[in-house]
Amino acid sequence: RQGRDSRLSWWAGPWPVDERWWDPDQAKAGRTARAQVLLDSGDERSQALLLCYRQRRWYVEGIYE
Repeated sequence: RQGRDSRLSWWAGPWPVDERWWDPDQAKAGRTARAQVLLDSGDERSQALLLCYRQRRWYVEGIYE
């Protein structure tokens, strides 16, 4: 698990996502995007995360080991 001292060392994206575009109720939710980032804590341990931007906030959607 990465601590708060981790630094962003690499990223890819963000990529826009059209989720549930056929559902008019979901289409009003706004923009969604995903990005992959790599956090480096400096002790040879890195952690890759899948982030999702939704409703003006970034969320961790996945953690790669």
